[in-house]
Amino acid sequence: MSLVSIGVFLMAISFAIVVIFLARTLKVTVKNMDSMSKTLEDVEEQMKGITTESTYLIQKSTALVEDAQHKSDSLNSMVDSLDHVGTSLGNVSHSIRGVADRVHEQTARHGSTYGQAIRWGETVIQLAGKAKNDTSTRQNS
Repeated sequence: MSLVSIGVFLMAISFAIVVIFLARTLKVTVKNMDSMSKTLEDVEEQMKGITTESTYLIQKSTALVEDAQHKSDSLNSMVDSLDHVGTSLGNVSHSIRGVADRVHEQTARHGSTYGQAIRWGETVIQLAGKAKNDTSTRQNS
């Protein structure tokens, strides 16, 4: 055996060892890739579930927002109505205050005249009552 053939033999053994390690490395890599593929499939399934649930939640949220908007619009019209009622009551109150002020002013100006008119009215009513009594007494006699 010559030196060249020993060198070639050693190279063949070295090459065989490299091929064996390379084959083992590729086998482990294939196992890792299979495991990673399985993990990614599981993640994909979970993402489908999350997507479905997210879509459902978004639809529910949209419905709730629309309902809240509808109720808010209804309340806005009611608040507007109450505002109009308040304005109307304010106007009525202002008018009544004006009438009361005018009545007070007229009473202050013509208080004695009103008092005399009321006394004359009472006197007329009393005289009419007496006249009626006298008439009914004369008819009965």
